[in-house]
Amino acid sequence: MKNKSFKIILNYSITIVLTVLIVIFLNYTVFLYFMRHSPYIKEPIKTVEAIAEELSENNNELSSKTSEMIKNNNIWVQLVNSKGEVIYNNNKPDDIGDYYLLKDIAILSKSYLNDYPVFLWESKENLVIVGYPKNSISKYNWFLPTNIENSTPMTFLYIAFFNVVITIILSICLGRILNKPLNRLINGVLLLKEEKKVCLKEKGIHKDLAKSINETSQIIIEKNNKIKLRDNAIESWIAAISHDVRTPLSMILGYSAMIEEDDTLPKEIHAQAKIITENSLRLRELITNLNLATSLQYNMQPLTLTYTRLSNIAREAMASCINSGAIQNCSNHIIIEDEKTAVMVDAKLLLRAVINLIMNSAKHNKEGCHITVSVPKTTSDSPYAAIIVSDGGSGISQDKINKINEDDYFQTPINQKQGLGLVIVRSIVEAHHGSFIIENGENKGVVATLKIPKSKL
Repeated sequence: MKNKSFKIILNYSITIVLTVLIVIFLNYTVFLYFMRHSPYIKEPIKTVEAIAEELSENNNELSSKTSEMIKNNNIWVQLVNSKGEVIYNNNKPDDIGDYYLLKDIAILSKSYLNDYPVFLWESKENLVIVGYPKNSISKYNWFLPTNIENSTPMTFLYIAFFNVVITIILSICLGRILNKPLNRLINGVLLLKEEKKVCLKEKGIHKDLAKSINETSQIIIEKNNKIKLRDNAIESWIAAISHDVRTPLSMILGYSAMIEEDDTLPKEIHAQAKIITENSLRLRELITNLNLATSLQYNMQPLTLTYTRLSNIAREAMASCINSGAIQNCSNHIIIEDEKTAVMVDAKLLLRAVINLIMNSAKHNKEGCHITVSVPKTTSDSPYAAIIVSDGGSGISQDKINKINEDDYFQTPINQKQGLGLVIVRSIVEAHHGSFIIENGENKGVVATLKIPKSKL
């Protein structure tokens, strides 16, 4: 979290610094352009120069056009000879005199006369004074020692560096101030991800967001409590049903076995007893599968992990199915490309998954098919090892395959009437953090792949 906060502050600071530098550069560029090209800066100098030139050419007189311009702009003009006497006036204010001493000229050179901004220019041996209205122009006299003037570029660099440092410091301080409430919000979001209770202070500019996070946390907790109650109810209900069914089921199996073995009874009764026994065994298997599926679904089935070779699982699964007579109408084949392929698994559960797939192929191909269990060779960079169960049967439509692969695995048997066989397979594989994929073969039949992580769980 500290690293994330630091990154946020750093990004914020960099953004501020770049923004300030860009603004300073743009302002400096605009200022230089304004100083160099603005007509407002050059206009007084041009005006006094033009008036001085016209007075020199017209024997100390201005044309009517220039006089009109002077009147319209409320400026005034005086022409002073070398003795300090005013020899020409145009639009002169009442508080301006008609004679100048040397000291008055010195004062004029500093840009103001009785608070009038004035500009001076030579006209032959005379001096032209052009005055502007009070408070219309600000004028400043600048002076710099030569050594400072020569070091001006470096001075600007020092000033820029100082401003950058100050900007960085201020941005970091501001970032920390702004980031503090953001850290609380980030912590709250992380707690939401972990589905833990969040209690943020609902104040400041992020008050509404903090309130929303708190409310979301409360909703998640309430929903989790309801889900937990529901799961406990389902678990208890299934356990109770299984227990209640097993006792009478055992009695039914016992009596049906006695009837089958009683030679005094007719063959029809023996056949009916056999049907009772087969269906009772199927019902017992369904109850066992239901308990196992529920345990895996709610993580109640502890995994006994051992380092197991997949070749052993493949052979044992096929042998079990052959011995039980479940695949008596099917031919079979085992392909082991790498005897040493081994993973950390619960051997009994994985064996159950492979058996279910083999029996599923036989069940849906009653006329017979060829069933193959293979352990392909895995490369060193592959994170998974695999067992593949394939058959040469009639296959499954692509729509059904998509639903089996994508639907929630408790909905799949309901939709596809596949029983709990595939539910058990997928539950076992997912309990090992692996993946289960079922697809049609290249020619015909179905290919089911169990991928189990190589690394230890």
